[in-house]
Amino acid sequence: MYHTPFFRSKNPLIPRAPRIRQQGWLQPLLGVTGCFLVSLQLLQAQDVSVQEQLDALLSEYQQPDAPGIVVGVLEKGVTLYLKGFGVANLETRAPITPTTVFDVASLAKQFTGITIAMLAAEEALSLEDPITSHLEGLPDFCQTITVSQLLKHTSGIRDWPGLLVLGGLRLEDSITLKDIHSMVKNQRALNFPPDEESLYTNTGYNLLALIAERVTTDRFSDWTDQHLFTPLGMSNSFFHQSQGRIIKSLARSYAPSDRQKWTEIGNQLTAVGSSSLFTTVEDLLRWIQHFDTPTLLEAGDYYEDLLSKRPNETPESRYHWGLLEGTYEGKRQFHHGGAWAGFHTYLIYLPEQQLGVVALSNRTDIHIDAISYKILDVVSPPIEETKTPIIESAPRGPNTNPDEGLVWVGHYQSEGKEAHRIQFSRSNEAYRIKIDDQEPIPLAPIDQNHYHNEETALNVAFSTQHIGWPRRLKLTSSSLNTTVIETFDWPQDRNSEYDGTYYSKELKAEYRISTTKAGLTATHHRHGSINLTPTSKDRFISKTWFWKQSEFKRDRDDEIMGLEINQSRNRGILFTKRRSGSPTRD
Repeated sequence: MYHTPFFRSKNPLIPRAPRIRQQGWLQPLLGVTGCFLVSLQLLQAQDVSVQEQLDALLSEYQQPDAPGIVVGVLEKGVTLYLKGFGVANLETRAPITPTTVFDVASLAKQFTGITIAMLAAEEALSLEDPITSHLEGLPDFCQTITVSQLLKHTSGIRDWPGLLVLGGLRLEDSITLKDIHSMVKNQRALNFPPDEESLYTNTGYNLLALIAERVTTDRFSDWTDQHLFTPLGMSNSFFHQSQGRIIKSLARSYAPSDRQKWTEIGNQLTAVGSSSLFTTVEDLLRWIQHFDTPTLLEAGDYYEDLLSKRPNETPESRYHWGLLEGTYEGKRQFHHGGAWAGFHTYLIYLPEQQLGVVALSNRTDIHIDAISYKILDVVSPPIEETKTPIIESAPRGPNTNPDEGLVWVGHYQSEGKEAHRIQFSRSNEAYRIKIDDQEPIPLAPIDQNHYHNEETALNVAFSTQHIGWPRRLKLTSSSLNTTVIETFDWPQDRNSEYDGTYYSKELKAEYRISTTKAGLTATHHRHGSINLTPTSKDRFISKTWFWKQSEFKRDRDDEIMGLEINQSRNRGILFTKRRSGSPTRD
């Protein structure tokens, strides 16, 4: 296990203002504002075909009674496109415009990233500081976590949305920075040891905001107003840290509804650092332009990371400073998306082309990332390459150890109208697959995860989720293309050994597990019933997003002692089974 060395800053608790370039904050503000005035006048002179292509691409959102989208494109300081489509507020029928304020969700992280960079440049903190040197009351395992690991999502800290909801909150509830901090204090384990993996977690950026508050002695929203948004001329941008604030020109967010055309989604989140940034497309274009002419801090790690590398020096995907770095169509990019309470947002910047795209939407039924890259393709067409067709031919004969295939032996089943029951087996070092009631088909191994039958041109590919289960099997041939999941024959006697009450000390939450004809049901007083489908003994999956996988744990006497729940961003959340007569609280 590798740990980054710790280096303490000289004065980690003394607040200092970041250095601003000698021209002061007024000159870059005037420059940005002047650029926008000029660029807006140039809109009529732009290539009409580009304008028409983007208008056509986004025309489906130009509806007078539906939420929509606003898009901005900036190239070398000139605004190529700036337009809103649809309605910001269905009650007032206010249209979406470039000055409409959106909750941009995780686009907030890049502003938290530069905040930390500015504080590090002033030696108010060090990226290698253990976070416990700035925050009190954290679990002992946080002593090995550094500020840099929070920035890169390599800390192992669990993600708050899944944990808080599993603990009983609903996403429409009021959730504050204080709530998230308390959750971290109660955590009993990490997802993994620091620096051993990378797993996206909002919690890390909330802790960064708290660290910034400790070293500056200012509220995060106040400090960023003074040192970020005002110098950049982002006059309609702020971190939403106080409930009840009146916000002019605010977009509401909506989801399609069966009973009515749209339903509004509540939003009481004030989780600054990871999200809760309210801004406009115009302001985000000002933020993008700042990268063309950096003004917030002197040259250093921040701008070196984001601006100074050539494409072939950049890995395909790297997370730092609140942005993903990589390449698109051979062009270096950094980008990020956001999604919360019906808002979907995306930002792309190509530093070599000085080209940026921002798209903000207030409806759930939109693929904002796909739209953003379609916009990018219009304003910066991909380089067409002549590609040699690849003709695939199935390997002939085994190319793997016969024992390796044993991991996949079992039963699988698909859902829907064309459901299939699949059995994958091995006998005398030969593999077979049986589809429904058909005769078994022999398979030749290509490698540990892929098998093939040459006569029927049937290809079989196995995969698992990130923790190794449930297992999946994909079947492809000229007449078949389906994916099935491992399944388990649930006992007809409806084994009741799983029944009982399960409690999490970490979340202070309790669920009642009951056996049903099809599997299990987990019941919580705020979430109702959650159906659990068996995939193998003691392993269950669910379609509920915060309870993806659960595995029951047994003691030496084979008695069930508890269960562990796994989510997409959290692993091994332990619930202990209550024994008869045990207390209901810690």
